Amino acid sequence: MSEIWDGLVQAFQLIFTFDSEVMSIAGRSLWISAASCVIATAMCIPLGSVIHFNNFRGKSFLVSTIQTLWSMPTVAVGLLVFLFISRSGPLGMFGLLFSPTAIIIGQVILISPLMLGMVIAFFLEWLESDIVRTAEDVERHVGVAVLGSIPVITSEEVAPA
Repeated sequence: MSEIWDGLVQAFQLIFTFDSEVMSIAGRSLWISAASCVIATAMCIPLGSVIHFNNFRGKSFLVSTIQTLWSMPTVAVGLLVFLFISRSGPLGMFGLLFSPTAIIIGQVILISPLMLGMVIAFFLEWLESDIVRTAEDVERHVGVAVLGSIPVITSEEVAPA
């Protein structure tokens, strides 16, 4: 048990003393994650716009598939990327195995369904004019003031519990 405790103490010492090697690793991790998010955003905003604003056969199936991919296991994505970028895979000639580029590819694949879903939901929620969001929207659609449509219940009308 003391070995585990000693390891934890040493880990915290390295983190809180801003060890150069630990900071280098943390910086690279942040850079890879930020690059993945930027790439996925650049791909998914236009693609989500095309999916939302166009009516085509299979659109609901496509949206359902995108939503299903939200639960894609990270191990499955890692294996899929490994199969493609290993030396015997179709992208093996580029030598991407065990590189930051390979990690970015995997993260983009993981982030893309989430980003697409958020873009489509954003367009559904905020750009559709027939969605009721505020009290003024209710008044416009129903034709009655919001307070006028809510019945007033006095304390005498409420049955004692």
